[in-house]
Amino acid sequence: MRAGAQRAGSHNRLQTPLTDTPMNAPAPRRTAFVVGAGIGGLTAAWRLQQAGFAVEVFERESHASGRVKSIELGGCTVDTGATVFLPAYAETLALLDELGMVSELQPIRGQAAIPRDGQLHLIDMDAPLQALRTPVISWRSKLALIKLVRRFLSVRKSLNFHSLGAAQNHDLETLADYCKGRFPAEVYDYILNPALKFLYLHNGNSGSLIELLWWMHASGTGTPRSLRRGTSSLTDALAARLTVHTDSEV
Repeated sequence: MRAGAQRAGSHNRLQTPLTDTPMNAPAPRRTAFVVGAGIGGLTAAWRLQQAGFAVEVFERESHASGRVKSIELGGCTVDTGATVFLPAYAETLALLDELGMVSELQPIRGQAAIPRDGQLHLIDMDAPLQALRTPVISWRSKLALIKLVRRFLSVRKSLNFHSLGAAQNHDLETLADYCKGRFPAEVYDYILNPALKFLYLHNGNSGSLIELLWWMHASGTGTPRSLRRGTSSLTDALAARLTVHTDSEV
């Protein structure tokens, strides 16, 4: 009897919980660490937090923004990275709506300036076809751009924002390689390469022709807009909702 009682007692002790946590207590929150507080890292962290994770973001710079950065210059807000929100950016626009920032979007107005030979040639953003009258390039060069329009029309059905791989069969050359032998040098130097650098922050020696063609396709979907306080107001809004450690090398 005593032996049996001892065995039963041993069995009961093994079944005793090792902690005082009630059996029906919720499971502890999972933790996620995100490295990099650019728009991609902050959005990922925000979605993880919404999914129930305890999230911490680590950024080596002194401010959360990454390449999405806005500065004050001469009384104006200047975006040094991403600038434009197109109607094709459905997920980004939905994020802005989620954060209560849609009212801060404003149509892009004003003039673009192309420098050449010490002079700024202005292009009215509200009437882009007036650029045909600009003296920044010759009429011969303007007519040569018909080749680019034909190339665009031949591939536009493959230019899908959500599946860039759909255009892989057309992604065969850099913008610089495409322009060689097709256009006078001024077309690349003063029109196409500056456009690519403005849009993607790299030049035509490394940037693809398909990048420029995709932008031509996307910009035809509606009026481009920007954020009134600069694009970094989006990353600021995300960072304010998260735990972000700046000046943190990982």
